[in-house]
Amino acid sequence: MVELRHPDGTTETLSWEDFEEGVRRGHIPPEALVRLPAATGDDFVPAGSLDLVHGLLNDDRSRFIARFTFRRPAVTTLVTVTLLMVLYAWQVAPGERLSGATLVAQGAKSLPHQVELGQWWRLLTASLLHAGWSHIIPNVLYVLYVGWNVESLLGRSGTLLVIVGSAIGSMVVSSVATPLPTVGASGITFGLFGAAMALGWRYGAWLPELARKRFGWSIFPFIVYFLLFGAIWSEFVDNFCHLGGLAVGATLGLTLPSAHVERGDRLGRHLVRVGIAAGLVGLVGVILPAAWELGLIGTVRPNAEAVPFPQAGYALHPPRTWDMAEADGAPSWRSHTGAARVTTTAWMEEHEPPSRAEVEAVWVAELERSGAVVLPRRMALAPRLPRTLRRCFSLEMDLVVEGRPLRALNLGCVRGVHVTTVQFVHPLDHWRAYHPVRQAVIESLTLSRPSSLLRAIRRAPEKPSSDPASALVLAAEYARLGQREEAESLLAELEVLEPDAPEILYWRLWTELHLGEGRALASDREQMAERLLLLEPDSLPHVALVFDVLLHRQELSRSREVLDHMRSRWPERSPTLDRIARIAAAGSKY
Repeated sequence: MVELRHPDGTTETLSWEDFEEGVRRGHIPPEALVRLPAATGDDFVPAGSLDLVHGLLNDDRSRFIARFTFRRPAVTTLVTVTLLMVLYAWQVAPGERLSGATLVAQGAKSLPHQVELGQWWRLLTASLLHAGWSHIIPNVLYVLYVGWNVESLLGRSGTLLVIVGSAIGSMVVSSVATPLPTVGASGITFGLFGAAMALGWRYGAWLPELARKRFGWSIFPFIVYFLLFGAIWSEFVDNFCHLGGLAVGATLGLTLPSAHVERGDRLGRHLVRVGIAAGLVGLVGVILPAAWELGLIGTVRPNAEAVPFPQAGYALHPPRTWDMAEADGAPSWRSHTGAARVTTTAWMEEHEPPSRAEVEAVWVAELERSGAVVLPRRMALAPRLPRTLRRCFSLEMDLVVEGRPLRALNLGCVRGVHVTTVQFVHPLDHWRAYHPVRQAVIESLTLSRPSSLLRAIRRAPEKPSSDPASALVLAAEYARLGQREEAESLLAELEVLEPDAPEILYWRLWTELHLGEGRALASDREQMAERLLLLEPDSLPHVALVFDVLLHRQELSRSREVLDHMRSRWPERSPTLDRIARIAAAGSKY
């Protein structure tokens, strides 16, 4: 038992536990007179003169009780709340609706951007952005309230570490669990929830009774409520982010000591915590992007080795580490997340080189057959074509597939009747971010001679006169590939050998008409066409070519006569129907 003499001379007998608590909480100051028979005998002495009181005042619990207060400004929490508000003002300043695309452009968590484009800084920036007033206000209020409480125990540097660690950790868990974009400080809020609950478990017995209600199990109902809310509104709430922040915050709350019980070099410990927080920021802002830049992670660069397609005569370097598959029978590469796709196709037209409009119509029809709603649009980010692809062209299209907004870019290269295309399809929100990927793959595309031409070259003789049939096959392959000079050189030699051979006449006219690059046909080509018609009146390709030559020479009357012949022999064939449309477009109604 301990006797305490009050200033008015009255005495009070206290149990040892009450005396100990009174000393620790400052209710019994060092100058108060006390008598403890075992230590003071019958005399009252100042409490501060007793060694046992010095021990009580210098242990962890006493220092905690003496230093703890809610009145000290929570600087880290106030700076965090201010930063959230300033960034939200920046978000809404342009006056645009905060759509998914806008949030991704501003820095939302987006797995394709992170894994495939190296934008790992989104793991931090995503926690600082919000999707609307109804999103930011609750987060700011909870960060302010719970952050203030946590900072009263952990101090500024400890709270900074909880906030930064929870911000990044919550988005890491969210990235692993779902590729959907995420924004919001709720990961930080749950990190502070976890820290407050863990700190209550550790220091609850030392806290004043009113303060205990802000820590420990008192936080648990809030956690359960918000997790249930997230489960019900799962379309709009990312509970994986919440759980990640909660785990990080609880872990730090269980391991970081309270600032009130630290001994020794407190400044050094503050610097260590600030350094760890800065290291986490550097990890996602510098180290991971640098690793991606060095090719250790990510898929933005093309593969080191080209993937050849010798039969069609082209090769390209697909994005490295993307998975090769097939899309409707065509070679295709998909990103790991499935958000992006590159597809190549090649085909040959049957009778003549297609126009750009015809190729674009094929692209649109193929997408529509796959169930997409297609809206061709003006180029937002036109690719830079290398000199080797200067005759190629591109078309950008907005798509809606099963309610998802996508965008496609098709690159087309027409060489004679050979058509090679490369198609990129990405989510609309990620279009600008994937521009470097598209550009790199396009620049890697190389066009070469298809296998049919290479076989014809191997079989053709050095002199056409020794094997005219093989030489004619080679000339036809050159013409089909759009190599006019090589085709005309061979055909000129063959024409000397066999001036009235139908196939030689056919390919001579075909080459001049379709590969002439807008040059007018010589006047004697009408006679050559008439001669071909006499020789092959029952061959649709030959008769169709005769019609094209006459129409090109604006011989409309004679063109109609040839068309009559086609309608009588092949009324439903596509070349006939196509020629009917051509003569109508030329100004002569059929």
